[in-house]
Amino acid sequence: WELVARYADLAIDRDAFARGFADITKSATSAQTWSVGVNWYLNKYTKLLFDYDQTHFNRGAIVGNRPTEKALMNRLQLSF
Repeated sequence: WELVARYADLAIDRDAFARGFADITKSATSAQTWSVGVNWYLNKYTKLLFDYDQTHFNRGAIVGNRPTEKALMNRLQLSF
């Protein structure tokens, strides 16, 4: 068994919006993500992963912030 955690922070340069590369009503100016998970090593060839991620956005909506995203993910990994 293995417990995992991660934090990430993304900031978009203001010039991306000022020069028209991104639209402030559709693209977030920044995002903060935290993740937690558990990995289960069944044997040396098989691994199961279960992760939960939550991302908070700044801007990215016509009014206010884009809604917070929540995701539950899993994966079965086989190695030969």
